[in-house]
Amino acid sequence: MAANSLVSASTGIADESGIWLGDARIPWAEIVAVGIKTTADGPYVDDVFWMFNVRDMGTSEVSGEFVSGDTLEILQRCLPGLNSAKIVEAMGSTVQRVWRIWHHERSVARPTDEIMRARFARLIGALGGNAGAGDPVFERLRSAWGGSDRRYHNVEHLTDCLAELDAARDEIDSSVRDRMELALWYHDAVYIPRASDSEERSARLLLEDATALAIPSGVATEAARLVRATAHLSKSSGAGEPSAADEDLVIDIDFAILGQDVLRFLEFEFAVEEEYRGIPGLVYFFKRGRFLASLLGTTPVYRTERFRALYEHRARDNISALLESPRYHWYRWLRWLG
Repeated sequence: MAANSLVSASTGIADESGIWLGDARIPWAEIVAVGIKTTADGPYVDDVFWMFNVRDMGTSEVSGEFVSGDTLEILQRCLPGLNSAKIVEAMGSTVQRVWRIWHHERSVARPTDEIMRARFARLIGALGGNAGAGDPVFERLRSAWGGSDRRYHNVEHLTDCLAELDAARDEIDSSVRDRMELALWYHDAVYIPRASDSEERSARLLLEDATALAIPSGVATEAARLVRATAHLSKSSGAGEPSAADEDLVIDIDFAILGQDVLRFLEFEFAVEEEYRGIPGLVYFFKRGRFLASLLGTTPVYRTERFRALYEHRARDNISALLESPRYHWYRWLRWLG
């Protein structure tokens, strides 16, 4: 990718102080993210590559043959929160794919189910509802977000959204922040890739659960409005009335993935394709390419000043490089057909 050129590394030897990437010794503190890339080229050539995103240096690749068991043990010690489940999934892959298996902030702070359960109960109470009735609702939500068909719109996406909200908490009135959080818990609670009404169905589920939880109807209605806003219709089509400030922030939180490090962005790209499996490739990449290109139109990708400052430049670099990559060569040919 143009903004994050992939540098071929000659060795992957690591110790407690850092890792060799090419001719440079990189301290662990300079590693921003780690990923694994697989290809469909095996078994007679390398088809697994470890990817290290280094602060101010872009991304370097290391052939999987250099990451021995001993090296993996060092990575696990020096990179707390390394995602073992994703490593196992990557090692079993026979297709082109990218997984981000570690991030210097998100991996360490990734909440457990019990932390999420307690957070949901506190939210219900803060909204004026019955926190004691929250467990069954949390279990249903956790089950929905954790479905085996969820490749990107899963628990990790939910926790990433909540982390973005937490980072902006000092800029938002607490009552507004709480209803925004409720909306984020539900914004992909119903997710059917080829359906046009997932957001509407998610909003209705929020309203039903809010009644069971005794959350005031006015609060629930406002949160449901925010869920519906995550359909992103006005951004991608140019239609609709100007949105409210809380809608803009929720939408930007949902789209924060576009401005993440290149490893997480590519993981998102491949995972969304997997959610749309069954759609012919030409159709998928034409429609997906057209949507991504629409985000690079005359208006900024992000609606709020906060997210423009944080992610606008990187999001544009990520999307532009992706659309110019071999992955989207058919889109570049077909887009001229209208």
